[in-house]
Amino acid sequence: METTTQSTIFGDYMKTLGAKLPGFDLAALRESRRKDVAALASIGLSVLDGAQAFGQKQADMARAAVSELQTLVTQKAEPGTAAGAVELLQQAFQKTLANLRELADIAQKTQAESLATISKRAAENVEELKALVKPAQ
Repeated sequence: METTTQSTIFGDYMKTLGAKLPGFDLAALRESRRKDVAALASIGLSVLDGAQAFGQKQADMARAAVSELQTLVTQKAEPGTAAGAVELLQQAFQKTLANLRELADIAQKTQAESLATISKRAAENVEELKALVKPAQ
């Protein structure tokens, strides 16, 4: 019994498809699919970069929160520092809001980059499909 690889089967299928559909540009179809895979890889890298930036920012926020908590505990131990503690809490709250805005910006930027890549590739696919469907002249 003869074994065949998937690439051989696919290659045979594409040859048969090309024979059945004269004027159908298989090379253009393969190139189009290659561009699709490249776009997906680009999106994957963009999402990975965004996730890393998001994780790094969260880690920085956690370190800052622990440091501020240590400062607050130290001040609490000292008599007469209640006003300073309230001010420190207000500053911590403002910093937390700013950090949350920054996290939202990172997530939005990552989504926008991914969507732009997808939109660009979709538009290219439409143009490639139009070119493939055009009758041979």
